[in-house]
Amino acid sequence: TTGTLRHAEKLAGLVDRFKTEEDGWFDDVLIAEMIGLAQKSGDITRNPVRLTRSVAEAVTSVTCGGAPVYRWPGGGITVMADVSRMPSNSFGYVPTPAIVAPIEFTMSRADYLALGGHGDHVKNLSEVLGKAGQRRVAHRQGNPWPAGQRKRDD
Repeated sequence: TTGTLRHAEKLAGLVDRFKTEEDGWFDDVLIAEMIGLAQKSGDITRNPVRLTRSVAEAVTSVTCGGAPVYRWPGGGITVMADVSRMPSNSFGYVPTPAIVAPIEFTMSRADYLALGGHGDHVKNLSEVLGKAGQRRVAHRQGNPWPAGQRKRDD
């Protein structure tokens, strides 16, 4: 087996190791190898390579907590945001070490479906606004999300 499929098969073996080894969560080398193979095989969700390309081609816009981001050149989706433009308490930390922050990928419904998105789970914004369990944050002038500069399909 060659190419993407070979990487996916090796990734499946590493995932099995990760799930069965007692200290899998603490094995940084194993986790790093799984991440690297997931990037090569396109097996992070269904096909993240398409999402990466759509961001690079500006089909998909990226924001963090509604704040605009600078996308670093090169492969992957690596962004930098001005945290002072994000809502307070919108990000935190985990012991990996890593920072956990909100990230939004915005595109038209047609583009989402073309990327292989789960169309049967798409909801219009009007369907989810005002539901219980949400934390409402006022729109910041100059931030592209929510209700930003791009035309969005329902």
